[in-house]
Amino acid sequence: MSDNNFRDQVIRAYLNNSITEYALQQINSLSESYSGHPLLGTLALSQLQKEKAENNTQKASCEKNKSSLSAYPKVSFIVPTHNRVQLLPKCLDSILSQNYPNIEIIVIDDCSNDTTEDCMKTRYASKANIIYVRNEQNLGPGGNRQKAYQLLSGDFVVFTDDDDFYFEPTFVDAAIKIFMEYENVGMVCANSIIYNVVAKQLSFHSLTYLGELTGKDFFLGFRTKYRKPNSTFPTVFRKSVLDNAGFKDMWMMNDTSIYLRAACFGDVYMMNQWVGTYLVHDSNISKALPHKFILENLDEKATIYSIAQSQFGTDLDDWYYSQLVDTIIYYLKSDRISFFNCCSLLKWCASNGKGQKKQLIKAVIATKKSCK
Repeated sequence: MSDNNFRDQVIRAYLNNSITEYALQQINSLSESYSGHPLLGTLALSQLQKEKAENNTQKASCEKNKSSLSAYPKVSFIVPTHNRVQLLPKCLDSILSQNYPNIEIIVIDDCSNDTTEDCMKTRYASKANIIYVRNEQNLGPGGNRQKAYQLLSGDFVVFTDDDDFYFEPTFVDAAIKIFMEYENVGMVCANSIIYNVVAKQLSFHSLTYLGELTGKDFFLGFRTKYRKPNSTFPTVFRKSVLDNAGFKDMWMMNDTSIYLRAACFGDVYMMNQWVGTYLVHDSNISKALPHKFILENLDEKATIYSIAQSQFGTDLDDWYYSQLVDTIIYYLKSDRISFFNCCSLLKWCASNGKGQKKQLIKAVIATKKSCK
């Protein structure tokens, strides 16, 4: 996406109130940090502010809206981290900058060998709402999220990575208001911009649906009809829904699994608000996936399939096949896979492929041949 296209989309979002004044200033600063110039000059910004003011003379302020909440249920942020001391403070500070008054942050340090521990014990020692835990052994992203999930005390949960950060301080407050209004909603999703650190490029891809949506519709249209939010950090989840979805015993806590399990037990609300930035850089682009991780991922897909079959009472064989094929093809094309691992994959398909096992085996063999 060109800078001009990005600029135009930011302006439109600002004028229709899905980007606030504060967030616009943050995006402006981000643009200046990588390109050397702000997205909007002083004059252009002033003209936009005037136009927006004319279009929103009856808009209620955030503080006035906040007074309508009779209580502030606790929101827990789960932040796994590993050797990201240069990024982690920006993430934590952006959470602490939320204007919502009842937030806890659980930081799980996965055996970092940089100065993360020193940073947490000095910079954030006085923050009573931050829980810092350092692992004795490496658990990986899913294990860290699971460990933090066992510790949290909030009624709502946000899974934030250590390189994510928020530029919209009203994000949590807006999400909780929606939860209070829609009791069947299990997750509230928002928009976020993408910053490709290597290419030094900002991109702006909005959610493809706004408003309330049944969990079943979201589940069946996930990543096809409905765009997946960038990671999980722009989404607040209702913890009771996650508990019903078996999160207390779940270790494959990647983005897709979190969204799909939650959708089996609660509806979805997508709000027209841009709340933060998702970074794309070398360390979060997987070039060679461990074979064990792929098998665990496939096991999780099989578990989700069984849960959804039970919850929705719908024939999901085609959905199951497409999910497995996507995972398998991505793996086979990511690197040169050994003959032993390929046989292991075929064995898994034969044991877990349900009514689609023959098709799966053919897909594995065809993909393997094409990758030679």
